[in-house]
Amino acid sequence: RVPARPPGHVLRLRDEIAPQRDLPEDGGMLAVRAGGEPVAELLAAEPEVRIAAVNGPSDTVLSGPREALSRIGQALRARNVDTRNLPVTHAFHAPQTALMAEALREEPVRATAPAVPVFSTRYGRMLREEPMDGAYWADQAALPVLFDAALGALVAETSPTHLLEIGPRPQLLPLAGRAGHAAALEGLHPAPGPEATGRELAETVAALHRAGLDPVWEALYAPGHRVMVRLRPYVFRSDHHFWDRRPGPAPAPAEQRYPETRSPEPQSPAQPEGTPEHAREPREPGPVLAAVVDAVVEVGGHPRERVLREARFYEDLGFDSVMIMQLKGRVESRLPQVGEVSVQELLPALRSVGTLADFLDDMVMVNAA
Repeated sequence: RVPARPPGHVLRLRDEIAPQRDLPEDGGMLAVRAGGEPVAELLAAEPEVRIAAVNGPSDTVLSGPREALSRIGQALRARNVDTRNLPVTHAFHAPQTALMAEALREEPVRATAPAVPVFSTRYGRMLREEPMDGAYWADQAALPVLFDAALGALVAETSPTHLLEIGPRPQLLPLAGRAGHAAALEGLHPAPGPEATGRELAETVAALHRAGLDPVWEALYAPGHRVMVRLRPYVFRSDHHFWDRRPGPAPAPAEQRYPETRSPEPQSPAQPEGTPEHAREPREPGPVLAAVVDAVVEVGGHPRERVLREARFYEDLGFDSVMIMQLKGRVESRLPQVGEVSVQELLPALRSVGTLADFLDDMVMVNAA
């Protein structure tokens, strides 16, 4: 952390260094999708080119004269190694910046210890007693950037949950992902470019708040923006009124509603194997169906005459997941011969009262066999 100085000092320093000690105009930088070893032999033939940054196991940046970088790029592409010229004006992090770095090294900077841990790309680790003075920033400008080592140390020593990139374009988060350090981390970028609307910053704060961060809301929002907003009311469905409990005629006795026997009728031919359940002939009313109806009436509070075989649990009877669990308990207590039925087994049979009764009837027969 560097003490604040008057803006004029920054302008004066820039005016002193830039005109008198210009960087070479023919310098450039080349991004290479490979580690240091594949480019080592090529660098030996081009002594003016140096490694400017080690961003990952397969992300290296070279810096030096543009002609030399062009020759290295052609050789690498011939080996099917991807390269890309960076849009820079000079060869940074290389010997070409030595004059500028020395001018910066001579600047007196009163540096204090960092208030928060700093993982330095100059050293590739967390800063200890090293001051962030003029010499530090001179080396930062002239020596290679050890981004991969610094990020690896940060992840290993602090176990972060999020990585937050501050900058106009997402550059470091993709590097972290390719390096393998951010596989389990959530990357956040609050200002992704000139098209940013400010919503990105709000979504970043929201993501950190959901993760446990307690933002200083007073610093985030100006007093004029702190207003009460009434939430929109819940919109109920109007096509089905599940809460309607209109009185109906008195129910008939159980033995009349679901007789055990009935007049013999001609038997229908057997259903072919594989016939869908909804296409099968409905079964005769029996004790299982009566138990299901009683359980539905008790849980749903519907008039008994409304609980027909074809009544659908969700669309017609308004059942939800809580009511389904209550129904499961009532049915198991009324039909102990069924045994305990898992929710996974029960769900496919919950299309209607009749399909549930048929399913439980089959369970009774299987358990009795």
